[in-house]
Amino acid sequence: MKKKMIQIFYGLRILKDFFVNRFNKKNFHLIPFLIILFIFSILGFLVLGSGGVSPLLYPLF
Repeated sequence: MKKKMIQIFYGLRILKDFFVNRFNKKNFHLIPFLIILFIFSILGFLVLGSGGVSPLLYPLF
């Protein structure tokens, strides 16, 4: 379980870097969007189980 949580946080860090690099850092309105994304990723993790968030990240790259 702990390993899966680490995968989630690593994926979220990649997402955060992705958005920060794609947009200017002055776009602070992205922060609520990232919080919502975080909540959905946890819900998705609970629904998908062992799949985790990783399959959801692949289309972005």
